[in-house]
Amino acid sequence: LVRDLPVGYGLKDHTLLAVGAQSIVALDPAKDFAPHGTEGFINDEANGVQLMILDGVALHGLLPIVVGSTMNKPGCFSGLLRPFMRYLMAPLIRLLVKWGPVRRAVSQVVGINVCLTRPTSVGSVMIRSSDPARAPAIDPNILGSEEDRRAMLGGLELVQRIFAADPVAKVAKVVNGPGKQRLPEWIRENCGSYWHPTGTCAIGPCLDNELRVLGLQALRVADASALPVHPRVPTQAACMAVGWRCAELLLRAHQES
Repeated sequence: LVRDLPVGYGLKDHTLLAVGAQSIVALDPAKDFAPHGTEGFINDEANGVQLMILDGVALHGLLPIVVGSTMNKPGCFSGLLRPFMRYLMAPLIRLLVKWGPVRRAVSQVVGINVCLTRPTSVGSVMIRSSDPARAPAIDPNILGSEEDRRAMLGGLELVQRIFAADPVAKVAKVVNGPGKQRLPEWIRENCGSYWHPTGTCAIGPCLDNELRVLGLQALRVADASALPVHPRVPTQAACMAVGWRCAELLLRAHQES
């Protein structure tokens, strides 16, 4: 051990909850105003969540990815079979969604994603061995705080009100929702990551303001783990800014040496 720093602590992520419905209207991808399927956003500041309204156009590209990622999770298949299933099934599903009846059914899907934009729950990523090939222990601690649970509950209740509104209820029926199940239980069983993790090697406890690891020489960190504050939006722009800043710092250090 060279330096004892709180690396791996401070993990934050946007929590995602998807509610799907079947519409009587089939969208033509060629005529869709939003070719990526995102039709709009609703920012619920009171609950600290954002609702993303989607149509089925996005599913043609997303389904193979989702199925492939699910099959590649530890415990789903044996280590040898997982990659085979992932790379075999994803292309087959990609072909299947192009088939007429399936394509029409997928084009009638609509949904609303609830995203927790101000998470207070904190998780961790910890090494378990000196072997770098061994996977780390990841504890996302999703909805670990009462504040986060209340926020997601408020977001889901808003989604239910939207789908229950008369103009929406006439054209869409929820097929992936809590039904008669208690809302907190359904949220816990169906929420997941939005894949925006940050903060496990943050400026302050682990890095100085030039992204250098505290107490070490010639080592900087320039990715989402360096962010000391979790952004309320997807992390692409923040990561690009960190990388840009790091490049400037490295160039300046090189010029001064």
